[in-house]
Amino acid sequence: MIAKILINTTAKSLNKVYDYNVPKELENEVEVGKRVEVSFGKSNTSEGIIVKLENDSNIKKEYTLKDIKAVLDGYSYINESRLKLAKYISYIYFCNVYDALKLMLPPGTTSKNQSKSIDTKQEIKVILVKSKEQIEQEIEDKVIKSVKQIQILRFLCDNNYVLQKDIISGLGVSRAILKTLEKNGYIILEKFTPQNDLLIDKNAPRTKKQIPTDEQKNAIDKISSYIFDKKYKQCLLFGVTGSRKNRSISAST
Repeated sequence: MIAKILINTTAKSLNKVYDYNVPKELENEVEVGKRVEVSFGKSNTSEGIIVKLENDSNIKKEYTLKDIKAVLDGYSYINESRLKLAKYISYIYFCNVYDALKLMLPPGTTSKNQSKSIDTKQEIKVILVKSKEQIEQEIEDKVIKSVKQIQILRFLCDNNYVLQKDIISGLGVSRAILKTLEKNGYIILEKFTPQNDLLIDKNAPRTKKQIPTDEQKNAIDKISSYIFDKKYKQCLLFGVTGSRKNRSISAST
């Protein structure tokens, strides 16, 4: 079996497909749209995407083909229609086809082996320990005085948990404030490995219906009123990543 492979390169002169031999042990893994590791040029290994598979018995062999070294993906994200779209994008925007294809790949699959990048990546989530009633009481009693701490705690009251990086960037707070809240017993900072199985599991169960918070309900009601009155205005939703902005939009439409 012969695989026609588009190599990940920025050189315009190399923006074409190359033939590689598919070893017997990889024949059940190769598929159009999957990324593979191959030998190319002076570099030891390069990444490429399979764009076509052909039976080697129908091809006249004028030279010995190199073997594909490894298949990097367990699932093909690129189909024939996306390949055509990538060619059209490269023609319109004068870029390489591979650059266009990379835009269609899920996060974490654009450079390294997908399974390795998923297994080694860790995040930190911020989890609220005390109840909303306890926190509001301590705010009223002036036990909690810091404006930033109050902002974080009230935000966490309306969310199951939030990634540490999202709180830092979204609320403009420092790690030191989060460490102080953890030390005082309001939150815990827990390391975890994100589960990206939903990227490839078509049979994954749907999440349960979410109940909007008071702020989300106000946003939904305002957007809905414009729709019902046929006043098509722009609405700006404010919220950090993880605050369910998309769910609010879906609920309103």
